[in-house]
Amino acid sequence: MTTITIDKYTIEPNAIPLGTVGSYGVEALQFEFSDDWTGLTIETNFYAAGSSTPIAVVLTDDIAEVPAEVTAVAGVGKLVVRGLADGVCINTVTALLLVSETEINPEPTPVTPSEMDQVLAILNDTKEIAQSVRDEADQGAFDGVSVANAEVNGEGHLVVTLSNGNTIDTGYVIGPQGEQGEQGEQGVSVTNVQVNADKHIIVTLSDGSTIDAGAIEGYVTEEEFYKVFPTNTVSGATVTFADGADDIPVKSFDVDIQFTQSGSGDPSPSNVRPITGRIGAIIDVGRNSSEPEVTYAVDWTDEAGTVYGGTLDVTNGVLTVTHGYILGSDSRLDWRQYFNPNMQTGLYCYTVYPNLPNQKSKDLTQKIVSSHFTQVRFNWTTVRHGQMFPNFVGDSVYCFVEDIDTLSAFKAWLASAGVQFVYELETPETYQLAPTEIATLLGQNVIRADTGDVSITYRVDPNIVYEQDRPFTITVTVTSQTAGTADKTADEIIAAVNAGKTLRVIGILGTVNYTFQNIVISQNDDQIAVAAYGVMEPEGIFTDMYMPWGSGTDNSWELANYQLTPYGG
Repeated sequence: MTTITIDKYTIEPNAIPLGTVGSYGVEALQFEFSDDWTGLTIETNFYAAGSSTPIAVVLTDDIAEVPAEVTAVAGVGKLVVRGLADGVCINTVTALLLVSETEINPEPTPVTPSEMDQVLAILNDTKEIAQSVRDEADQGAFDGVSVANAEVNGEGHLVVTLSNGNTIDTGYVIGPQGEQGEQGEQGVSVTNVQVNADKHIIVTLSDGSTIDAGAIEGYVTEEEFYKVFPTNTVSGATVTFADGADDIPVKSFDVDIQFTQSGSGDPSPSNVRPITGRIGAIIDVGRNSSEPEVTYAVDWTDEAGTVYGGTLDVTNGVLTVTHGYILGSDSRLDWRQYFNPNMQTGLYCYTVYPNLPNQKSKDLTQKIVSSHFTQVRFNWTTVRHGQMFPNFVGDSVYCFVEDIDTLSAFKAWLASAGVQFVYELETPETYQLAPTEIATLLGQNVIRADTGDVSITYRVDPNIVYEQDRPFTITVTVTSQTAGTADKTADEIIAAVNAGKTLRVIGILGTVNYTFQNIVISQNDDQIAVAAYGVMEPEGIFTDMYMPWGSGTDNSWELANYQLTPYGG
């Protein structure tokens, strides 16, 4: 049994091991409370890993049996203890419940009774014991023989068993079958039960009516639960961070959607570069870029078809299409031949009138992409074969080719060549998809999408962010050079830093490197002290530490006799 000490708001220990997944009926927590909790009604609320639904357990002699639902899921669960009295409420900080993996398939998990059922069970046990003593006293149990049991047997006889082992058959006690009663009114059933924003239990019946069953004391909403997690935002083609919360959904996840174009170089009739759109996004979450641990697939074929440019709000399921796609042979396009006297001889111009469908207008800087043409700046004298640009007011598109001197021949070529265009829309189109919940791994995360850059606001593990944000003084001794030819003394290192060189101290723990960037550096004989932000591992123990000097393995020094202590203390 683990002893948990609660001193007003704090819980010690803050991380509580609960054995292996699937185990139950073993772990119990013995609580010790400070004087602040005297006279309070105490609630213990357990949360399984990845769940925001509390499991309330009533204390018996300040002991709480760990619910089987908590150890049914491997990972990091939560524990919050609340004390209530008239005009007083104390909520502890969140403690972490650690449930380890195991290869054995877990048994079916028993369901923990509700808090009310637990209280009623305790009251009923007490009532039954008191009634039993009363009955035995009334029947002379303490003077002689008492009734030990009474039941109706299979023949309908009431058989009484006495404490001395004798039995009495009191005869047949089952009466005749009664008459058929009148038909009752049509009943109603419960179709839904949920907790609303005010933390009231709302019961919906089959006839459409609802019952407000009152507020739940101690209920923690998902929004309240996630408030314990700080947030951080990262973006890029592949994002990496080392402080993710275990199996906790990100706050927001946005994905760019970009088309792909095969081949290389400038597109032209002689260098065709086909364009391919997207029918969905694949999102990989892992600890490195080559081996994703979880893959999420979002498909928008039914809602939007093929997309050639836009963004996807994965969390809310909102797809915004910002680019249009059309074949040059599409019947909606009104192609016309155009002539400008400044064009070079042998060059022919064809344009769409008035513009492409929903094309961004009055914008000379808009981007137009084609499988057979390259966009250039508007200039009649310099434009060449296989090039295009918006017209002089920033609408439509002018395409230039050689040796196709009639409109009918140009239209026939568009169809046979399969000329494609992608362009910016004047009014983006939005589609509602099913929201997708993306969860982070504990600590190190590498996340990317196959459609383009991602921007993520994720929830940070509270313990990791505490360690990373706390400044520490790292004191190390330069002992030897792992490679290279010239030794550096502490004096030389200090001089280099003063001249503008950045000192980094890297601690290795397992396969993870923790980098400490210097804020303040000082020297005491052959020791260098660096005040830095970094990870404070238990007791400051790393398997190795080194200080890179420049780039390459021939410029690094092993460090020994290092200590990690709180900065300024």
